[in-house]
Amino acid sequence: MFAILSWAQESGLLSMDLGAKKGFLALFLGLFLYKVIPSRIE
Repeated sequence: MFAILSWAQESGLLSMDLGAKKGFLALFLGLFLYKVIPSRIE
């Protein structure tokens, strides 16, 4: 997730001044997807 956010930041899709917030955003998005995707598969 962190790599995807880094790519989006480098391409200009996200603001360039995320700093440590990018790590927290990656954590929360990862946990969210971890909970949502398996429930959609079954």
